[in-house]
Amino acid sequence: MDQIETQRKVAGLNEERAKETVGRAKALLEEARIHEGFTRIRAVEAGVVTEKRIEEGSLAAPGTPLMTLEDTSGFRLEAYVDERLSGRVKVGTPVVVVFEALARRLPGAVDEVIPAIDPTTRTFLVKIGLRDPLLKSGLFGRVLIPEGRKEILLVPRVAVVEKGQLTGAYVVDNQGIMTYRLLKSGRPYGEQVEVLSGLKAGERIVVGGLGQAVDGGIVKQK
Repeated sequence: MDQIETQRKVAGLNEERAKETVGRAKALLEEARIHEGFTRIRAVEAGVVTEKRIEEGSLAAPGTPLMTLEDTSGFRLEAYVDERLSGRVKVGTPVVVVFEALARRLPGAVDEVIPAIDPTTRTFLVKIGLRDPLLKSGLFGRVLIPEGRKEILLVPRVAVVEKGQLTGAYVVDNQGIMTYRLLKSGRPYGEQVEVLSGLKAGERIVVGGLGQAVDGGIVKQK
């Protein structure tokens, strides 16, 4: 009985030691996993590395930036706007931003308005959200902010006929007679051009077969 009791106690002691050994092994494993995590750099979001601040083999101290990562999913343009537009430019106001370096006009919207007026420049700050794969940090852009609405008269570019230094279009009257009329053109809008004077809304003009158009010619409807 004494011998069996001694063996039981020894077995129990060995079991406790085995449990302690397993516990220490688990702790060492968890510590190894933590150290392994220090060897990996994970970005909080996808982007492009724009600056590297450390070289391979250098010691990385906690809190020291290793690189700069730029989020390319969206950009923000900051612009100072004249104080006369204070109260008229609001969050959500649609704008157009012109990037001359990229030869692009991008639509955007005001994300944030800082209403405080700078007493030196008499301007206030607005922030505009933009999305385009060609954009990069540091680009210069001009912001076009709509101040109101106006009606303009547009005609197709193909209808504008240049004769020397004269600009005009062939206007067709109610009898179908063509007359070359001088026009004063304005800004282009895609495939159309603004007419400042020389034409009224509702008048008919020739947009096809201009190679055969002559002053006084007759247009027949089929």
